[in-house]
Amino acid sequence: MNLPVLIVEDHPLFRSALASTVQAAGLAADCVAVGSAAQARALWRPGVRYALALIDQRLPDGLGLRLAQEARAWADRCVLLTGAEEPGLAHQARQLGLDGFIPKSLPPEALVAALRRVLRGDRWYPEQPTVAAAPLTERQRQVLREVGRGRSNREIAAHLGISERTVKEHLSVVFIRLGTNRRAEAIAQATSLGLIDFEGEG
Repeated sequence: MNLPVLIVEDHPLFRSALASTVQAAGLAADCVAVGSAAQARALWRPGVRYALALIDQRLPDGLGLRLAQEARAWADRCVLLTGAEEPGLAHQARQLGLDGFIPKSLPPEALVAALRRVLRGDRWYPEQPTVAAAPLTERQRQVLREVGRGRSNREIAAHLGISERTVKEHLSVVFIRLGTNRRAEAIAQATSLGLIDFEGEG
């Protein structure tokens, strides 16, 4: 694909993970990733076009739904991302003619499959408003438990005997699978789903 993909997502770690997923799957030769609506608008000028715009609903300077309406003038396809269930939001996106409404809780392989469909010209909307989080590996659970204890990435790496980069990679996948981009929310979500607990671990 010649045209790049535009990602508008305010959390740096999730933004990086999403861009890596898109490129690793061969969905785009290049990704342009920014963290706010203002940064996205600054990129839009005559002659600039994107194959796909992936826009998070909750941005620091506005709602993604409004930005997605504008993005349709600059992108062939436009998809809204959401990390939390918001009643009626999928219906609004559909009514506005957006090409997709994708929960961040989709596993990476399901996310890629959904984006492939969108790029082929189809629409993608979840059949159910809530998508179950994908299972976590034991190592991902260990990393998340350490996050819950308030340890930094460096401290987690030292405690588990892995590199700090590996910790970041595990957390990127955890954020995608739990549909959140914040540590506290990931801990709360994983605990409520029974994916982690803090019993019997030091």
